[in-house]
Amino acid sequence: MLYAFETKQDHILEEFSENCRMKDNSKSTSQTLMINILNCLGKFGEPKMMANKFITLQDLNIAQMDELKGIVSQDDLSCYVVLVCLSELSRNELKESVLNNSAILSLLETNVDTHNILEDFMLGKFEQFQKRLNVIEAKLKYDAYYGQHLNPRVFKKIRVKTLQ
Repeated sequence: MLYAFETKQDHILEEFSENCRMKDNSKSTSQTLMINILNCLGKFGEPKMMANKFITLQDLNIAQMDELKGIVSQDDLSCYVVLVCLSELSRNELKESVLNNSAILSLLETNVDTHNILEDFMLGKFEQFQKRLNVIEAKLKYDAYYGQHLNPRVFKKIRVKTLQ
């Protein structure tokens, strides 16, 4: 699985993810969770698809998963989920899919930087929202996915959304 992720073989991740979901019967085993998260992260070049995959997951707690150490941390995952959801989903989609998803809300609560950021955005507390977004942007400045050198447009897209 990790080899498929590292070599960007999305079709393999997609197939394994779908097979695990069908066999798992909502037991959310750690192996299924790992495969589903790798499948989401494998869609990095397609942020809308990545956001849609994240909002379907029933569990996002990877704190105890040794297999993902060195690939993604719990804090980083919470930042990624916030960024793809804010940049790609409409306010209605955020309200219906994200704010009602206990797995995403639990994940965001584990990181002081992402705690309440969606709420600030939805309630129009844009000053607090921008401060939190600035903290995340500084934290991810050299990140492999959202580093300044790779994806500066995400933060601009989110800031433009706050003005709409």
